[in-house]
Amino acid sequence: MAMTFDVPRCTVCGELAKGTLEQVPGIALLNFDEHDTAEYAGETELAWNDQGTCRDGDGRVTLECPRGHQWQARRIDECGESAADESLVSNRAMSKQPEQQYWLRIDGGLLRQQRLLLLTLVDSLRRNVPMAPRTQDATDLLEGISALLDEIADQAHDQYGIDCLLAHQEEDPPDQTANPGHQ
Repeated sequence: MAMTFDVPRCTVCGELAKGTLEQVPGIALLNFDEHDTAEYAGETELAWNDQGTCRDGDGRVTLECPRGHQWQARRIDECGESAADESLVSNRAMSKQPEQQYWLRIDGGLLRQQRLLLLTLVDSLRRNVPMAPRTQDATDLLEGISALLDEIADQAHDQYGIDCLLAHQEEDPPDQTANPGHQ
């Protein structure tokens, strides 16, 4: 996979990066004696399949040049936007703390419209007033929210083993407008 970085050359010596700083989790093996006292065995089993690129709080990768200098850089996709890859690793995730990170591309203006629609729907339900008439714009906004939630669910399942995927989806959900007051 071809990668482009916003700062591909070392900020100290000008050399091109030789690679990205990675984290590989491992288990330092122990030897126990007859009193259940442990000492390090002197070797570590590495989980190569869980290797991931180190990133700072802003999502930038750490690059290193052949001389050992390190600097932060952003991966750039073909559209010129910052890109996050599948190998996201945070120090908290490596230390088994509960924080889990998700990488999504979000259009701020569209998300704002979707949020306003959701707030309108919530307000209508709270006040028990009929909801606004169905429009294609509202439907498109809600489908966008559904797609966003699907992406989060996919990443939760694929990266963290959290099962929040839908078992099945109905082709045509029942029409709730025939008797709006009936639940």
